[in-house]
Amino acid sequence: MFKSEGVSIPAIQKSLIDLNLEIPSNEKITSLFGDKMEEICKSLAPGSSLETRKNLTEKIRSYESLLIPEKAKLYDGVKKTLNELISSGYTLALCSNGYEDYLYLILKTLGISGLFKYIKGKHPIKNKGKVIKDILIGSDISFAIVVGDRFHDINAARENNLPSIGVTYGYGGNEALKADFIANRPEEILGQVNRCYIFARIEKEIFNSLIKGPIIIGVDGMDPSGKKEFSNLLSKYLESRGYKTALIHLDDFHNPEKNRYKGKDEIESYINKSFNLELLIEEILNPLKKGESIHKELNLFDLESNEFRKNYCIDKKTIVILEGSLLYREPINESFDYRIYLDIDFKEMVKRGKESGEFFEKKCTPIQKRYIKNHLPKGKSNIVIDNTDFDRPIVKKFTP
Repeated sequence: MFKSEGVSIPAIQKSLIDLNLEIPSNEKITSLFGDKMEEICKSLAPGSSLETRKNLTEKIRSYESLLIPEKAKLYDGVKKTLNELISSGYTLALCSNGYEDYLYLILKTLGISGLFKYIKGKHPIKNKGKVIKDILIGSDISFAIVVGDRFHDINAARENNLPSIGVTYGYGGNEALKADFIANRPEEILGQVNRCYIFARIEKEIFNSLIKGPIIIGVDGMDPSGKKEFSNLLSKYLESRGYKTALIHLDDFHNPEKNRYKGKDEIESYINKSFNLELLIEEILNPLKKGESIHKELNLFDLESNEFRKNYCIDKKTIVILEGSLLYREPINESFDYRIYLDIDFKEMVKRGKESGEFFEKKCTPIQKRYIKNHLPKGKSNIVIDNTDFDRPIVKKFTP
C-alpha cells in the first residue's frame, strides 16, 4: 500500500550519517523493506555491535515519525481499491513487520485508519504467519487472503493454508511472482480477491464430496469465456489450501477435422463428434469414478500440434478439473460431481474471438446456441458465473 521510499530512505540515510556508518545504495535499502527492523539494521551495519544497531533503530524510527506527516504517500489506486473492497463486503486487516506506532501514524496521516478492522505490527517473538493465525483465531473470520510483495507475506499465507496475492509493483521484485495469484497494479487486486471468494464457496461445497472419494469438477462455457485461465487459478487456489489437483483440457482430446463436421448437420456433428469423449471416459473418467489411481500415457490429438503423447498421473485424493466447451451433455455429463459454467453473451464471444476472423461468428455462435438450447448447461450447473468483466466475476446462480 505504502510507498516507503519517500520516508524510509531519507530516514535511514540520516541515521547512518549520524552514526558515521556507510550509506548503501537506494536499491539496497529498498530491497530490505518488509523485513523486521532488527534484520534491516543488521544488513545496514554488518558486524556492528548490538548497541550500535539499537541506536540505529531508534534514530530511524525517530526520523520516520518526523517525515511521515510530510512525505507519506500511497501507491496510485490503492485508496480506491481499499474502498472498493470495503464496499464489496470484505473485512480488511493490516499485518506488518513494522512497529505499530509507525503503522498508526501512516494510516492516520493518509486518512485510511478507519478502513482496517485489525491492525497488527511487529511481534517480539512471532513471525507474520503466527500473527495472522492469531487474527483468525481471535475473530469470527474463517477464511482470509494474504496480499503482499515479499516472501514473508507469501510464507505467512502458506503457513495458514491461505491463498496469496503477490503485488509486483512493490519492493519484493521476483518474490511476488511466487504467490498463488498476481496483481501488477492495485486495481487488479479486487478481481483476484473476488475470484478467491468464489473459489472459497466452491471449496466449501466440494469438501464433503472429497471425504467420500475422488471428485471431478467441470468448467464449461463458450469458447472465449475464460475457462482455461479460470481453471488454472482454481487449481492454484485449491493447492494453496492443501489439496492435490490435476487439470485436464478437453481440447487435448479433439478428433481430426475430417470427423468433426462429418454428416448432413454440421452443427450437430461438431457437438457430437468434435471430441474423443470415449477415450477420455474410458481411460480417465471411469477409472477415477471407480476410485482407481491413474498412471498412463495417452496418444492424443489437438488442433495445434496434431498427434502427441501426454502423461496422466492422478491418485485417488486428487481433485480433477476438466475444462472445455460442450461438457454438460451425454455421454460425459454424468462424470461430473460439480459443474461450473462461465457465462458471457454472444456479442462478447464474437468480440473476444475477432482475431480468429469469422470463425466465432459463423461457426461458434450457431454451435453454442444449439448446445445451450438442447442441453441446458446453465440449468445443470451448480454455479453460473458472469465472466464478462474478468476483474469482477459475478455469481448469477449458486446451487449447493
